[in-house]
Amino acid sequence: MVVCSYNEDSKFKPIQLRINKKEYDEVDKYCNEKPLEWTMSVWDLESLDFSKAYDLPFLKIPSA
Repeated sequence: MVVCSYNEDSKFKPIQLRINKKEYDEVDKYCNEKPLEWTMSVWDLESLDFSKAYDLPFLKIPSA
């Protein structure tokens, strides 16, 4: 998960956070209750398989 963090230079700086299955489940539950759509980046076949556990509207293909 990539989020933007505000730094002292008045610029948004992306930071990468790694979350586990339990935390993804919490995000999924929270978003389903609102309802909010959410997604994830798929970096490899393992993360593609992992993403299938969730009803995501789309998958983000990383640009790195």
